[in-house]
Amino acid sequence: MVQEQLIEIIKAALADEYKDETFDDINIVFQVPKDHKNGDLSTNIAMQLTKKLQKKPQEIADVIIQKVKMNDLLEDIQVAGVGFLNFYLKKSDIFSQLDKMIQEGVSYGQQEKSNQNINIEFV
Repeated sequence: MVQEQLIEIIKAALADEYKDETFDDINIVFQVPKDHKNGDLSTNIAMQLTKKLQKKPQEIADVIIQKVKMNDLLEDIQVAGVGFLNFYLKKSDIFSQLDKMIQEGVSYGQQEKSNQNINIEFV
């Protein structure tokens, strides 16, 4: 899925910039903005990392944007407010995901069973 790909890309970008830190334990969560002018997906990961990296959220967001901007999945990335990252996906990728959903039918998105606990929050 696109979100999983973006998570790996962001973690790699952070690891490349902040070589003394490890980012395996961070939890990057994406939300779909209510207003589509704010992108297709958004995350507050820059704000979450301020304590760990001792940097301002805007600085962290700028690093992520510079490292991730040249990517096949994205049309654009923008910073909103104090550090929200808004991701604008390429429409061709969205259509390919829709095609995959249609082909896989009801099995789309299913994963193998694991003993991992998952917390789902409705906002």
